Amino acid sequence: MREAYIKRSDTESIDYMIFCFDYDRDIVADVKQIKNRSYDPTTKNWKVAISLVNTKEILAFLKKWKFQLEFSPDSFKEIIRKLKDAQINEEREYALPNDSDYLVYAKKTGKLRLFLVFAYSAPLVDEVKEIPGAKFIRNTRRVGWEINVSLENLDKVNEYLSFDHVYCDDKSILDEIKELVEDKKWLTQFSSAISADKQIEIKGLAHSLMPFQQVGVQYALKAKKTFIADDMGCGKTIEALATYQASGANRCLIVCPASVKYNWLYEANKWLPNRKAVVLEFMRGNKNSFLDTGDINIINYDMLTKMLPLIKELKLNMAIFDESHRLIHKKAQWSKSALELSKDLEYCLLLTGTPIVN
Repeated sequence: MREAYIKRSDTESIDYMIFCFDYDRDIVADVKQIKNRSYDPTTKNWKVAISLVNTKEILAFLKKWKFQLEFSPDSFKEIIRKLKDAQINEEREYALPNDSDYLVYAKKTGKLRLFLVFAYSAPLVDEVKEIPGAKFIRNTRRVGWEINVSLENLDKVNEYLSFDHVYCDDKSILDEIKELVEDKKWLTQFSSAISADKQIEIKGLAHSLMPFQQVGVQYALKAKKTFIADDMGCGKTIEALATYQASGANRCLIVCPASVKYNWLYEANKWLPNRKAVVLEFMRGNKNSFLDTGDINIINYDMLTKMLPLIKELKLNMAIFDESHRLIHKKAQWSKSALELSKDLEYCLLLTGTPIVN
């Protein structure tokens, strides 16, 4: 049996050619030569993302191995025609204006992005390379630099948006970036404040915060993903718990050294008596379930990777990493697990008294 059919992925907006065949070493060797191919172990079929770079390879493969086609040749031609039209439109979209050596294109597909196209200039390339979140894109459709917009690179992004040739899908994108610029100014000024002009009331917090802790909480609520790097003894634990309560988050995970797990439990019960706080433990003899869970769930770093699959099922809104300088090595398993866990959370607080280590 050798069959081929086309299946569209609506989530990716990509058409796939699916190859179904009984195992044959020579056929497998040939299909591996096609660009953008992958094997699906569930269906035991090979699939190829149809693109302009592999259409000839697909057709040659189908002809050589005499696959039965479960689609009309016209439908395949229509896919190719749409790909060519998309390429032409994007080439026009990213073409340099006649009166300029550069173009800035603002786009939002989940994340805010800038795409920079410019005539080659070594100093400009060196400048762009230094921007956090910038990467070089070179494919059949476009060549240039793509920048994911963040607070870290916002100043440079704002500078590029002041250029003459700026294009965007939606004018609200520029308004959103301008709002981010204002937020960054506020955060920069507020980060060095020792008291807030306006105090926020945190319902459910059993005790009052010091003025500088009020500042820390308001800063963290605005930044959402940030460091709390006060000196030792200034109450980072309390600031983090207060931020959790003020955010309205439902469930929170606290990751800390094993030696302070029960100190976190004590402080959580003291400051947030109406919230259920627990130290996460596996059920005896069963590592597929927790003994108990709560609003505030506490684990130590050594258990993070082991418990990660179960932790993902808790539907967390916030993660707090105490002594977060332990995550400094990005290849360490702790760091990988922490990143995987926190990337989809609205709030993530990194607590450390030594944000810069020797």
